Amino acid sequence: MKAKTLLMYVNIVMATMVLFISCESDSENDPSVITTASLSISVFDNITAGEVIGVIRARTNKGLLSYELGNQSAENAIKIDPISGTLVVDNETVFDAMINPVITAEVLVNNGFITETVEVVISVDAVN
Repeated sequence: MKAKTLLMYVNIVMATMVLFISCESDSENDPSVITTASLSISVFDNITAGEVIGVIRARTNKGLLSYELGNQSAENAIKIDPISGTLVVDNETVFDAMINPVITAEVLVNNGFITETVEVVISVDAVN
């Protein structure tokens, strides 16, 4: 009787392992995808360095996301947290509505497999 119970237990464990391995190998063959959206925001030109102005929203089906700044229309206007995707003002002097009414930037979002580019548009409004 013990041998029969042990054999049934071993069969259940093996069936579970086969099912788990089958599911795991299917996900390995799925293409890597990053879903993002562009970001448009408005700020006043009296903004200060270090102020949070937005967060890049992204998700992926594989890996962990990291964020990096690409091109910026105004040098060192913003910086980004590489883990959270939080955008902050770096150089407050470029946030002048008369000189730079619109600041654009590219954010590169990577999951270790692929990279997607997010367009960021910042409208700079004058304080009356």
